[in-house]
Amino acid sequence: MSDPLPKNPLQTNGRMNQPSRPHSHALAKSIGLVSLITLLSRILGLAREMVKAALLGTSYYSDAFTLAFTFPNLFRRLTAEGAMSSAFIPVFAEVLKADGEKRAFEFARNFFWLFTIILVLFSLLFIFSAPWLIRYVFAIGFDGEPLALTIVLTRYMFIYIVFISLAAILQGILNSFSVFWVSALTPALLNISIIGCALYFAPRLSNPTTGFAIGVIMGGLVQLLVQLPKAGRIGLRLFSGFNLSDPRIRQVITLMIPTLFGTGIYQINIIVSNLIASTLDEGAISSLNFSNRLLELIIGIFIVSITTVFLPRFAKLFAEQQLDSLTSDLGRIIQLTAFITLPATIGVLMINEEIVTLLFARGAFDSTSVMLTAGALRYHILGLTFISWNRVLLTFFQAGKWVKQTVQIAAIILVVNAVSAVVLSVWAGHLGIAGANSISQAVQTILLVLYLHRLLKRGLAELISIMPLVKTVWISLLMFGGLWLFKSLLIPPEMVLWMRISLTVGFGVVFYGCCAFIFRSEELGTLVATIRGKKGQ
Repeated sequence: MSDPLPKNPLQTNGRMNQPSRPHSHALAKSIGLVSLITLLSRILGLAREMVKAALLGTSYYSDAFTLAFTFPNLFRRLTAEGAMSSAFIPVFAEVLKADGEKRAFEFARNFFWLFTIILVLFSLLFIFSAPWLIRYVFAIGFDGEPLALTIVLTRYMFIYIVFISLAAILQGILNSFSVFWVSALTPALLNISIIGCALYFAPRLSNPTTGFAIGVIMGGLVQLLVQLPKAGRIGLRLFSGFNLSDPRIRQVITLMIPTLFGTGIYQINIIVSNLIASTLDEGAISSLNFSNRLLELIIGIFIVSITTVFLPRFAKLFAEQQLDSLTSDLGRIIQLTAFITLPATIGVLMINEEIVTLLFARGAFDSTSVMLTAGALRYHILGLTFISWNRVLLTFFQAGKWVKQTVQIAAIILVVNAVSAVVLSVWAGHLGIAGANSISQAVQTILLVLYLHRLLKRGLAELISIMPLVKTVWISLLMFGGLWLFKSLLIPPEMVLWMRISLTVGFGVVFYGCCAFIFRSEELGTLVATIRGKKGQ
């Protein structure tokens, strides 16, 4: 299943299939709707981090919860946004096309219950072994009360992991039927649960992190239950018996096991970073997490929405061997992500400290916390474009079932990140860890593109158009100059903080948009059409 595409796409009547035009209107509407819901979720996620900052600051309570919550984030990336859905969706689509809905739902039901059994057993194993794993593997720098608290919180998190992973199966089924909004809404429900429980329980309990843990568990249960009615309406019957020896399950597992390592590399790198950060001063883990949350906010507003909508499409095009349509779609997405993320990178570099102060500087989050987090953000944001490209490229690899290549790249990146983090942390503390994350993402992008060149047997220029990217870089540099002059000459330091940020961001957006219009950037038109939900041609 990991072989590249055949040398010649499918042919009809002696002629190569012409690339089918993407259903731009439907895709744009799907991306627009998912983006809107995802924006709501990310805003609520930011609100959750603001509540966490106010109640916990960058204390050891915050470090412990951050480390414990890393595990469900890893599983979310491996399931809802990664290996499980990436293995399940192509197989489900294949069964649906070949054998019809009845057989596809039978396979989905069988996989759901087998996965349930595996998850429960795995979670119980981790709950019982948590003291050893946390002390000797994941938080080697912790001791005393921070260590004990991290162990307790990690056990809570593995209850949530069962719920979120099962919810990911339902998400894959719904997405295969082009129902995206339900699963896109579930992270918002999780954030609402955490915020509500934290605000209610934390002030009333001696250990404030317990309120956050209760919110996580309740939110996970809601994420699972809210998708059941819609899944039932499209035909899924979970309680109609199941067959754990379904041969299609073996096909998913064959794809999934090696891909676990490949698609989870970003979260695995965060775990490695946290391990190294646990040996540094108090607040290192929390400041890296707050910085990462701001990074994920930018990525999640648009990039996750794109990969959610395009994974089923990529899988379908791979099944039909429509190579031209695949490369055309990929090229447009790469250009669009650069058009969004490059100016965002410049903007955050210009006002990173102001952003952190506005969002988090209250309660237990003091000036030291601001300094630690803003410093990490400066280095994290340098990897924004590479992270976004990697999300798109990995979605493409997963749809093509190129498992072996994904794992090979992931192994290299894991070593690059770990070595870079260890070396740079000696020199720059937690800032070195943030920088190492960005370096590893850049290396991963290079390797993914080179592997793609070999697998598709097409020139790099055919895969990624260079000139639109050069134009985007040039426009972004013009924005940097304009933004620097505007901030230096027209924004007085004594101006109210929120107004300084609003004026700087507003000027940057308008200036960038005007430059893109003047230089006739195609991505500007595509972005506007996508936001409007209209045809972006």
